[in-house]
Amino acid sequence: MSKFKCSVLALTVLALSGCGEKSDIENAINKNIENKEYCYSLQDNDISFPITIGRDNFSQDFSPILKGLANQGLVTLHNQGYRDYVISLTEKGAKTDFWDKKRGVCMGKRVVDDIKEWTEGEQNTIMVTYTEKLVDVPRWVDKKSFSDIEGMDSPAEKRAVLKKTSNGWKVWN
Repeated sequence: MSKFKCSVLALTVLALSGCGEKSDIENAINKNIENKEYCYSLQDNDISFPITIGRDNFSQDFSPILKGLANQGLVTLHNQGYRDYVISLTEKGAKTDFWDKKRGVCMGKRVVDDIKEWTEGEQNTIMVTYTEKLVDVPRWVDKKSFSDIEGMDSPAEKRAVLKKTSNGWKVWN
């Protein structure tokens, strides 16, 4: 076999092995996030509107999902005192089946959109920079109304640490 053919063969093997590793990394991250729907949920979702909700102690903002519901005209959000707010259905919201009595309101699932880069660390670990997006977004969702949700309009950049195990890459928490 000529030197040229050997060089081409070696470069092809290197290129293909890099693609395999990239897909292995993507699969590991997806496996970690695949069953995590992006939802707004209460302790008991079997509710009727209006409801009063306590505001998060560490934030003055509403959940991006609640903001989106209000932006789309499905609910109204009213402050009630310092730490509570009331969520009321609008006429449009009453006609839209957005609240699940088991899960609350869900916007879909996160999946890896692209592996941007990874850097090798110590002890078989890598730091991965990737983007993720939402899939299986419900049909009733107007994506512009929910633009505060990362990954809704465009992929969101994320980072993860992975560790190489005997069973492949695993997200290391």
